[in-house]
Amino acid sequence: MDYAEANTFNGAGLKMINDENMLRIRADDFGSILTPEGVSYQAVELAFHTPSDHVVMGKRYPMEIQILHKATSEGDIGKKAIVSVLVDTVPGVKNEFFENLDYMNLPTPNDPERPLQGGIDLNKLFQDNSEKAGTGVSFS
Repeated sequence: MDYAEANTFNGAGLKMINDENMLRIRADDFGSILTPEGVSYQAVELAFHTPSDHVVMGKRYPMEIQILHKATSEGDIGKKAIVSVLVDTVPGVKNEFFENLDYMNLPTPNDPERPLQGGIDLNKLFQDNSEKAGTGVSFS
């Protein structure tokens, strides 16, 4: 996966959006993935679910981040792909992806949009920081 740091949301900066039962972050381009068949997909949205929508071997995780991709290859426009990342909390572990998310100031149903200061680097989401000190998450 080749994700570039995103700093734009329709030219006005990134925004976190409270969308009923989930938090969303939308952008024109978070980066892209390429399938073995040669189909190129552009990441355009992050959706945060708590708890996770999916269960693995009977375990439901505290959070799931779904990365929505739209196809950009000729002949494949209209196709979508979702990459789900299951997030588990581990004492003493943090992940840099969450550092730019102002998780102490999230949007609410009464105030559904909040600007996101700084950019998001999706590559940091996939870092396994289980050996580093701090507080936060590890990925399974």
